[in-house]
Amino acid sequence: ERELGGGGMSRVFLATEITLGRSVVIKVLPPDMSTAFLAERFRREITLAAKLRHPNIVPLLAAGDAAGLLYYTMPFVEGETLRERIVPGRAVPVPEALHILRDIADALSYAHRHNVVHRDIKPDNVLLEHGHAVVTDFGVAKALANASQTVTSATADISAVGVTFGTVAYMAPEQAAADPAIDHRADLYSLGVLAYELLTGATPFSGRTPHQTITAHMVETPQPIAIQCPDLPPAVADLVMRLLAKHPDDRPGSAADVVNTLEELARTVTPGIAELGPGQTVESGSRVAGSGMTTPHRYRAALAFGGVIALTVAAYGILLLVRRGDGDGITTLTSASVPRAEARSVAVLPFDNTDGDAENEHFSEGLTDELIGALGKVRGLKVAARTSTFALKGKGLGVRAIGDTLGVAAVLEGSVRRSGNRLKVTVRLVGVADGGAIWSEVYDRQMKDVFSVQEEIARAIVAALDLSLTGDERGRLASAPTRDLEAYELYLKGRYNWNQRTRQNMETAIAYFDQAVQRDPKFALAYAGMASAYLNMSNYGYLPTGEAFGRARAAVDQAIALDPSLAEAQAARGFLLASSGDFVASEAAFRTAIQLNASYPPAHHFYSLLLMMLGRADDAWRENSRALALDPLFRSANSGRGIILGLKRDFTGARRELQRSLKLAPNITTALYYLGLVEAHQGRYLEALSLLERAREEAPGFPGVKPALAFTLARLGRREESDSIVGELRADAKDGRTRINLALVEALMGDLDAAFAKLGPADWDVPTLVELRTNPLLGPFRGDPRYARLLASLGLTP
Repeated sequence: ERELGGGGMSRVFLATEITLGRSVVIKVLPPDMSTAFLAERFRREITLAAKLRHPNIVPLLAAGDAAGLLYYTMPFVEGETLRERIVPGRAVPVPEALHILRDIADALSYAHRHNVVHRDIKPDNVLLEHGHAVVTDFGVAKALANASQTVTSATADISAVGVTFGTVAYMAPEQAAADPAIDHRADLYSLGVLAYELLTGATPFSGRTPHQTITAHMVETPQPIAIQCPDLPPAVADLVMRLLAKHPDDRPGSAADVVNTLEELARTVTPGIAELGPGQTVESGSRVAGSGMTTPHRYRAALAFGGVIALTVAAYGILLLVRRGDGDGITTLTSASVPRAEARSVAVLPFDNTDGDAENEHFSEGLTDELIGALGKVRGLKVAARTSTFALKGKGLGVRAIGDTLGVAAVLEGSVRRSGNRLKVTVRLVGVADGGAIWSEVYDRQMKDVFSVQEEIARAIVAALDLSLTGDERGRLASAPTRDLEAYELYLKGRYNWNQRTRQNMETAIAYFDQAVQRDPKFALAYAGMASAYLNMSNYGYLPTGEAFGRARAAVDQAIALDPSLAEAQAARGFLLASSGDFVASEAAFRTAIQLNASYPPAHHFYSLLLMMLGRADDAWRENSRALALDPLFRSANSGRGIILGLKRDFTGARRELQRSLKLAPNITTALYYLGLVEAHQGRYLEALSLLERAREEAPGFPGVKPALAFTLARLGRREESDSIVGELRADAKDGRTRINLALVEALMGDLDAAFAKLGPADWDVPTLVELRTNPLLGPFRGDPRYARLLASLGLTP
């Protein structure tokens, strides 16, 4: 009869089924999902969902293909969506809300028993009809995910890392991370979000960009609903918060359990609820006065996909929020749920290297890095971090999807071409809201003008975003880091290798930085890069601490003497000062770094480590949150979140956050190690052993790993293997740093006298001081009076 409104990943039509004379809704999938192979996968999932028969489930009537296009049909339902029932900022009465939730939970319980997970529970997918809530589009999200995964992987090279579907505001943490082991408990989390919205008038993380919402689902505990609604019965508040637990194990075990709880609440909290339907009150059973509801109208059942978006998990699990549409295949998110990004915010995408020479990749990436660094120094401008922007490289996303993903209002894209001594840079600043060009330019210059080009681009972006530069900021943008182009080339090669983060790349980076400063002894940026590389070499045990710190300190001092405005150098200085026990000066250095470049995530992360060492867990959490807000994929900050929770003795939360961190970066040593400690502390020694062995593989010299392995093996009764590791630690204890490892194993094995004797003259640094404060296995050690004296000798308080 006619086409209905937006159906997300499908076109939606109202039609009449001639045989039975009834109205139905037809959803037609895009042509790129209709190949023979994809059609089979789609039909397999749809067939499973079509077997569902339950009073609270809108059935699938048929599915097939016509003219090479996949489609499926559903009844044309009288009524309104739950989305239309919810008035933003206004709570639905508790009896009505619980009745709706019970109906949805009953539908989920039935579907889960038949091995069907919805994956997209939200108000748009719930209809209110004849006093009951019915759920639509069961199984369709998985069917589309199965089809879309192959399509997307063929075009975006993401087949190895997974795809999931859902709606950002209601998505479970494990679903956002594209965990392949998603089960029925993801639906329970979404039900919890929906419950929160019904009872408060807003979702737990409303008012944020999709990018910020995804991060919040994964790392942030919602404000307790009891605070939002002080009059809410405690049993109801408890159920909602259990549904919203980050880790699936902490949620109710099944939808059936939720149904039972809601029915018990109906009897004890709000008597009479069992007889009420949506929109009715206990007193009269009439429509809720003042609810803003209108007379029921015809609802197009198939519109439930209007807010579905694909979430592609790219490098290290970044969530690329996209939705198929017209044009370039990527269109906007549903506007109703997407708040505006900060007006003065920008993401600098990796510049394309268009000369066809892979040897010049370091130059195009380096130019991108330099612009990110330069813009990050401009006060009032939010700049998306490198990790997140580079994770989007080569994914073929449109500007709107990128902007919504990174939470920015503008995106800078460009290309670089080198030919002999000529340099051609093409740039375009695009507004996310309308996809229109705000500013564009082509620079065709000689290589010697590369710094002028960088300055001109940065100034143009600042002007286009209606920002004003201070005198100092203008001076910093105009200042060339070196006049030696060959030294600059060497620096960019060093930075390119540094960003790979392996031991071999780190050593190569140091060699390039060293060559750069040999050519130009006044090249402050190269000294700063060298200092950062040496700190990483020490942290992961790739170089003895004394040697690494001595070289890092010399490089930092030189960098700051040449250019005190370098945030990277100031942050490295703060790290070194923390390691040497000068905590006051260290904190001042971190604050200086943040003042110089508030968009530099490592400064916030390093500062959080210092605050952990000082025992200031709440302040550490604040700085960690700031680092992750700037760069949700910052691996060290993600694992740091779990470590802070361990410091607060919240081991359930620590375990959850460390597991989430490993989903983003499966091989990060800190997360493997600290999760191993938590598992051992909780008595899960086999799980601990597996994690600790992986941590040793990644970084054999990481402090604490071998002691924890020896302890865990001993607890498992594998004494010979444990003694062998202790023997290794004794043989390796040749300096102040390696003696800490030996002292740790003695403390873990209960020989506290020997442990305290060795720790007095130890060479402490940031990782070992964080270990001292946060290792959950050191409880008896920290309970000894000598622990307080040890802290005092280090300038710390218990």
